[in-house]
Amino acid sequence: MKILLIVLISVIIGLFLYFNFRGRWSKKRVVILGVLCALCVVLALIYTLLLDKKNRADAEIIASFHRGETLQCGEISVNSADFTFTNGTLSFTGKVGTKHQHKIIALEACE
Repeated sequence: MKILLIVLISVIIGLFLYFNFRGRWSKKRVVILGVLCALCVVLALIYTLLLDKKNRADAEIIASFHRGETLQCGEISVNSADFTFTNGTLSFTGKVGTKHQHKIIALEACE
């Protein structure tokens, strides 16, 4: 989705420069550019909503971990007794002295 948004913005900028250097702005050109700008805004809105949904789901998983609940991450059960949460990388790291020592599990793998 992010790549599509970047491509669309690039096309809008390219068309704007093309129309600007060609001189006349016909009504058809203005409509095309307006539709592309509106499409860009709609795509940005959809991207923001999807990203917000993912962020809320991640925050719920993190909150569950901090409440002491056990999370299922693939085939591994993650709990606060065996793992610590690393905020910078959004991952769970196995604690020293446990059977999960040196294991790193991404937050995205958990449900």
